[in-house]
This record gives sequence, C-alpha cells and structure tokens, in this order.
Amino acid sequence: MHSEQPGASGEAGYASAVRGLGDDIAPGVRVKVVRDPGWNGRWPAEPEGVIHPDADCRVRVIDLPEMPEVQVDAEDRRAMSEFMVLFDEPQIDGDGAGPYYAAVIWEKYLRLAD
Repeated sequence: MHSEQPGASGEAGYASAVRGLGDDIAPGVRVKVVRDPGWNGRWPAEPEGVIHPDADCRVRVIDLPEMPEVQVDAEDRRAMSEFMVLFDEPQIDGDGAGPYYAAVIWEKYLRLAD
C-alpha cells in the first residue's frame, strides 16, 4: 500500500473540484486518481480504479490543521479524508517505485470516473 505525501499545488479552483464529490464516494465507486498540478506525484499516470468494495468508505480522516509539517496550500489545510483505491492496472508512483495494486489516496486527488 502507498499513502499520499503531497506537495503544494498552485492551481486555482483545484480543491473546489474535489469537494463536489461529497457522498458520491462510496465502496465500489469507480474513480480516477489525478496528478497534483504542482508536482509530478503521486500517481503521474492518473490511474483509474475503485474505492475498495469491502472496506470502510473512508480509511481515515487526517487533521491537516494539526500537522504543520505537511506542506499543503491554505485551502487544503482542513480535515482530509483518505480512501483505499484498488487500481485497474498496477501503477508506478512518481518516484518510480512499484508496481502498486492499491493505495490510500487523499480525497483531493479523486474524481468520479467517466
């Protein structure tokens, strides 16, 4: 498994796009993992997959306001949900490690798949 270690993004409106997912994120839902426009990570191939169908929908919620060591833009300095995504195909991460078959992904990097 692999957990997100984000960099800062600089694209306006980026965070607001993910906040629209709301209750649409549920076990078994198809998602696309998007690359942060501010760096080449964590998943540069922008893979698709599903929210783990047999797990709790949110793996956990991390309290970014209480974690100053994690560098994120001001609009992301909030509670951030993490979800287990099972990739359709094995993935190599932005550091060249892998292959990974699943990863815990921050909600800001998830979009509903077409």
